[in-house]
Formats: sequence, C-alpha cells, structure tokens
Amino acid sequence: MAVGNHEFDWGIDPLMENKQYLGDCDLLGANVYYYDNVNDRLGEPALDKFDPYTIINRQGVNIGVIGVIGEGQWTSISSSVVGDFAFVNPTEDIKKYAYELKEEHDCKIVVVLGHGSFNDFGGNYSTNAAITKEYKDGVKYVDAMFLGHSHKRENKKVNGVPFVQSYSRGSQVSHIELTLDGITGEVRCTNATNIDIDINENKKHAGVDAVLNKYLDENYYKDANRGVGYIVGDTTRISETVAGKFHAYAAYDQIKDLYSDVVLVGNNGGRSEVIINDDNSVSKEMLFR
Repeated sequence: MAVGNHEFDWGIDPLMENKQYLGDCDLLGANVYYYDNVNDRLGEPALDKFDPYTIINRQGVNIGVIGVIGEGQWTSISSSVVGDFAFVNPTEDIKKYAYELKEEHDCKIVVVLGHGSFNDFGGNYSTNAAITKEYKDGVKYVDAMFLGHSHKRENKKVNGVPFVQSYSRGSQVSHIELTLDGITGEVRCTNATNIDIDINENKKHAGVDAVLNKYLDENYYKDANRGVGYIVGDTTRISETVAGKFHAYAAYDQIKDLYSDVVLVGNNGGRSEVIINDDNSVSKEMLFR
C-alpha cells in the first residue's frame, strides 16, 4: 500500500500504530523524507517509517512494487502533522529502487503504486518519460503504474507503459495485463482498463427524494440528459468547477445584506464528483442534483 495524504491526517504516531493492522501489507513511501525545519533543508529518507518497496512472487516470477506519493501533496495535509516530512520528486527514487529490484533481486517486473494523478508524476512527461525509458536494451525501469488520488478516470501510456487511475469510492478497479518474454526479459502491456464495480450507489434516501420530487416533473425529465456545459481541466470536483463557485457566490449573495460581517464555511460536499458524459459534458440532471 502506497502512503497517501490522508494517512497523515492524524499525524505520524497514529499512522505508525495502525501499521499493525495491515498484516502482511507493507506501507510504502519511497520518496518520503525527513525535513530539517531548524536548518530549512531536506533530511534523509524516512526508511524507518516507510518501506520503499516490497516484492511479491507470482508463478515463480519476482515482481517489485514501489510506493510513492505526489510531491505536492504536503499542501493537502495540515503542516502541524506533516511538518517534519517532505515528499520529494519521485523520479530518482523510482529509478534507483527499480534498478535495485531488477538487478539485485531478480525482479522481472516492476510496478509503481503512485498516490497521485498522471499530472502529479510529470504530466509534462518529465517524470513519466524518465521512469519508463529503458536503462538497458529491452529493459525499462518501470513496467506499469497504478494511480489514485484525484478521483479521476485516467488511462494513458508513456513509452508503452500504462498509467491507470480508477474512479472514486470503489466504483472501479484498475486492471493491467502484462506479458513477460521469458527469453529477452521484455515486458509488454497487453491490456489496461478500469473495470466498473456495482457498489449500489443508487440507493435512495426517502427524505432527499421528497425534496427532489417536488421539482422532478414531466418538463424536467424531457431534457434531463441534455448537456448544459463542459468540464475543462483535470478536476471533476464540484468545489473546483465553475458550478461550485457559482453555488458558493449564490449562497453568499443571499445573506450578505443580513449581516455586516459574515464568513461561510462549506462542508466536505465540495469534494463530491460531477458525473460527466463521454464527451466531458455535464447533463442538466447532474447539475441540478
């Protein structure tokens, strides 16, 4: 398991205490370093807290699994609980450990678990290209990368290496198939996809339905699926879209004349996902709900 920003929510001590409940599952953080706040400089890798990788064996083949976190994710964590740590650009750590796994531990395949999106690990291809290139004839540093953080469907390839991120709340599972040439050692991706999982998300709440049904008349359903706008950029979170900002301004506008000094605090609903159509459009029904 690659460590992510939410593992740090309650600080390092509870995280270390909870490691005992992981059983045989390792907590991986190859690019988590200590930070010297007194001298304002990067310290040593936090290898006493997190393993950089683990090795699993399937059908006689050693597979190395490296875990990293996006270098910018310290901004998603309270500084009071993460101030003694730094998440560095994972490029060199991935290359170092991938080489070690393949050359010293006879791993024929190396997979990276990355807590981040495609862009977090080099959307400009800087990191992604570096870790997917061959370091010797026919052998790449990394053969596949599983992503997770931004709750966005992603399925891309760099130098033939798949980068896959599934959707949120367990509604999808990323699936990658690799073929290993037993003679040359070449690893090829033959399939990479996100598989939909039925998690009964459509269970309805009677109280919510009672409110909605007052507005769901024949005219509403007539064009409920009509696209009324498009998501631009990498996010599908309501709080980070124009719709989210519009809702916030609308709420403020309703009360600003009633109070001379007011602060609005929204709950975590802003992290809810906007379900988009295949063409990135948002339907009238999704926007309404």
